[in-house]
Amino acid sequence: ELQQDFDTASSYYIDALELSDQQDNLAGSVEALCALSQLNIQQKNYEQALHLAKRALKLLSKNPKLASDSLRALVYNQLSTVYLRQNDYEQIPLYSEQLLTLSRLTGDIEKELNALNNLAVCLAVKSDYKGAMQYLMESLDKSKSIGYRHHIAHCLMNIGTIYAHLFNYSEALSRNKLVLDEYEDVLSDNDLFAVNNNIGYIYYTEEEYDNAILHFECAHHVAKKADHPETIGHALAQLSRALSA
Repeated sequence: ELQQDFDTASSYYIDALELSDQQDNLAGSVEALCALSQLNIQQKNYEQALHLAKRALKLLSKNPKLASDSLRALVYNQLSTVYLRQNDYEQIPLYSEQLLTLSRLTGDIEKELNALNNLAVCLAVKSDYKGAMQYLMESLDKSKSIGYRHHIAHCLMNIGTIYAHLFNYSEALSRNKLVLDEYEDVLSDNDLFAVNNNIGYIYYTEEEYDNAILHFECAHHVAKKADHPETIGHALAQLSRALSA
């Protein structure tokens, strides 16, 4: 049923793309390509998602006078999203820095938050935790100001990850438990897996094995529900370590 929904949505966007191309409607073509790219991300077809986003970028480069700031922000946001899913931390800043500038110019706070988060993740990967934390705290404050609960949850998870890297496990645990306690209803399966795995890891590190097992079991349940072999394997490995500790 879910696949049928994806197929139906894809067919509508393909029709919209063909019509926009016929009418030389740049905005329509770019929006349809980005929507198709996002559908492919949801299905984990990252190469196809990237291909579609690059097609949108190419259209903008061919029609620079017609490319509005908001349209360019849409494409940069999509490219950043795909590269983030592919863990391509060299490409992400290239588009996220431009996205941050454009989103602030157009007043698009959702895209501004995405840019801040993307840049924070890139800095954290490079172990620049201070820089990453600055971006995340700014993003968290802005998210709270507009009540954007989904983004608040992501900020808290990323802040918790940084604290864990700094061996501040009490702060890391506090942030991740807050996500489960107050924002579970807005978490995707991937998010729910990650936050339970994070909490389980902290408890395991602190030698609180019963609590670690509880959260690794939750992560395993989520992974099985999502039918994702990679996360199922990871959860089982974590669970085995905790059970044998």
